[in-house]
Amino acid sequence: MLNELSVHEQFASQSMLRDAFARIMTIRNIARRFGREVYCHRSAWYRAVSPGTLLVQMLSREQLSAAKLWLTRQGPFWDDAQHHDPNDLFECQGDIVTEAGLAEAAYCTNIGLDRRMVSFTPSLWEYTPLTVTWWRGDALFTNVELKNYWDAPRLESDLRLADPAIDSWRKLETLSRGRFHNLNFTPGSFDPLDGQPFAPGAAGRILSRLEVLDRLWAAGRGTSLGQQLYEDYFMGDRAWFSDSSDTEKRDFKQALTFPSPDDEGGSLFCTWHGKVNNPPYRIHFSWPIPAGGQIYIVYVGLKITRR
Repeated sequence: MLNELSVHEQFASQSMLRDAFARIMTIRNIARRFGREVYCHRSAWYRAVSPGTLLVQMLSREQLSAAKLWLTRQGPFWDDAQHHDPNDLFECQGDIVTEAGLAEAAYCTNIGLDRRMVSFTPSLWEYTPLTVTWWRGDALFTNVELKNYWDAPRLESDLRLADPAIDSWRKLETLSRGRFHNLNFTPGSFDPLDGQPFAPGAAGRILSRLEVLDRLWAAGRGTSLGQQLYEDYFMGDRAWFSDSSDTEKRDFKQALTFPSPDDEGGSLFCTWHGKVNNPPYRIHFSWPIPAGGQIYIVYVGLKITRR
């Protein structure tokens, strides 16, 4: 994720800003070579590079064209599907960074998604790791350390050693089955993704929801962590998980009924689901968890709209 806070009115000349932006674009191109992407927030476009001057006003014509495609048109933008709660407080370097890339990366990293930062140079952010302090109300929730890159060679070196990027639904399935040992993926649970165009953003959000379910099973509903996870992700207007409506349970009963892996001829009526939007993907799973039971992931695919 682009650390937009690393643009903080430090560029004394147009040439300094253009050189710095060129380094960021080089980093982005290297990330793309390895199947990654540098996500940004739309606010990056409006950062002041010097007192009274915005980033857009100091770029060359060529850079301006690239910036418009990335920062204002094509993205990718992480704020389209923000994970972290804006009511929580995130701090770094003594400043509040809630709703900045640092907060989003800290949140995602805390639930098991690898998120790293890219910072402009020169800036006050030329060090790694970056420590983000996460507060809930008046209580310290956790500290999260984020890797930070401001030069291309170090990023390229790390990417050469990293696991390959997910670039297909089958790779998503393989990674999910291998990583989330507390979840029971039924045979064919990922088959509904067959034939759908691969969407990297949706794949990442599917992983984040599976990560929460995996952690919830490991913690147990009766524990303080389990209850916190339940309150964070199953309750409220921004909940990731919800039950189907009574109408959906009636009209889509057959589509929401899946073979039981432990009972030959038996079935599971899985109305609870994790939600991913734009496009609308769903993760149907068995819920609630019976004593000593498991979470079965029975369906990963587009939102069920047919009986």
